[in-house]
Amino acid sequence: MKRSEFRGTGKVFAFTLVQTLKNRGYLIFTILLAVLSLVSMPLLQLIQNQGGGDEKLTESSIRRIVWYDETEELFGTSFSEMGMSFEAVHAEPAFAEAALEKADVPYEEMLKVLESEETEDTVIARLYMGELGLTMEVVRPASGAIGEEEGSFLADRLTDCVAAFKEAAAGLTDAQRAVLDTQVALLVQHADENNKPIAEEDTKISNAQYWLMYGVAFVVMMVNCIASSQVATSIVVDKSTRVVELLLTSVRPMALVMGKTLAMLLASVGQMFVMIGLLLGSNWVTGLVTGKKSVLEGLLPAGIWTNINPFNLLLSAVVICFGFLFYAVLAAMCGATVSKIEETQEGLMLLTISNMIGVYVAVSAANMLQISGESAFVTFSLIFPLSAPYLLPGALLVGNIGGWAAFLAIAVLVAVDLLLLRFVATIYELLITHNGSPIKLKELFGIYKSLKKERKTQKGAL
Repeated sequence: MKRSEFRGTGKVFAFTLVQTLKNRGYLIFTILLAVLSLVSMPLLQLIQNQGGGDEKLTESSIRRIVWYDETEELFGTSFSEMGMSFEAVHAEPAFAEAALEKADVPYEEMLKVLESEETEDTVIARLYMGELGLTMEVVRPASGAIGEEEGSFLADRLTDCVAAFKEAAAGLTDAQRAVLDTQVALLVQHADENNKPIAEEDTKISNAQYWLMYGVAFVVMMVNCIASSQVATSIVVDKSTRVVELLLTSVRPMALVMGKTLAMLLASVGQMFVMIGLLLGSNWVTGLVTGKKSVLEGLLPAGIWTNINPFNLLLSAVVICFGFLFYAVLAAMCGATVSKIEETQEGLMLLTISNMIGVYVAVSAANMLQISGESAFVTFSLIFPLSAPYLLPGALLVGNIGGWAAFLAIAVLVAVDLLLLRFVATIYELLITHNGSPIKLKELFGIYKSLKKERKTQKGAL
């Protein structure tokens, strides 16, 4: 590639970027993304509150709790007779006046009594061994005087009572309970030549880490697909309207494709950063308004954000940008192989297949990380140009890999980008002026070889 081939790239870039930012479709889509990002966190907070969460009831219509304990058949005596305390229930202001009494009639008869008007302030609480194990059941009156929220809150407090009793009955100290509450860490060791144990690190990721990686891959894929499609569509529109013939009188073909590619790429990446920035801002403001921890921290387990630091964020951004550049140049080449707008989808087949392969490999590698940890396939996926932009950023943010993989992936992406640019620079002038049926991949390689051979012949003649 000669430097002269890129002369005029800046002018094409500036013009295309301004026109894209003024485009009504682009503005509407950006505004839609901004609105969705702003309202997402308040909506999630509202859903969490409606689902129960940690909200406390201050008032309740419940005045009588009839207690059924069907675990006597298993233990020979009921939890309540063994000294089970209901302090967790009576400590709640909503149930301070509620009387908790042991049932003196069969459960089926009490269900019939519960339908009468005299018992609209009564609920049945039943503890039994069901198909899912030890089950706490709360039955409200058919009249509907007691709401679902009250019944769920009471069930939670009764469950707390059972849990507290189980710990007390086991005779465990606070230190012993703390040990049992911690997760079990896996440490596999092998002996070296001196028979000394060497620890083997467990590289598996948790379910929460997997879904974080999946979410990052999904966002990157969405932005990449939009940016690549816009690049290809812009090229096809210019060709079909013959605008490209006027542009080629003042700029080189490679300057034209690079200017358009970088402009569309910057516009799409800008949309992504706007969305992420507004999402984080909405999360912060929602936390301030509600006086609670942020919504995102409430959705994800504690400690999952520990590896999100400026260094990892910078590496992730560099990998994503070089990955976007690869797909964008590939999209520009695909767009140049067609001459009519209605043939755009056919021409983008190579781009679509490449994206599908990259996403499939990235998701498969993330799944393997969750099941068995690091492997040769995971290492390959981290540096494979098609999957690296989707897999590597998430892996960096969960702290599963070191910086070596990021630097190696960046080096590979830069090399592949340069090779693709060299390939496109050789054949693009012919492609951009091509009119006719879409050019296939095999034909592209044939054109490339013919042009290379022709240039060598011309150099030899000189």
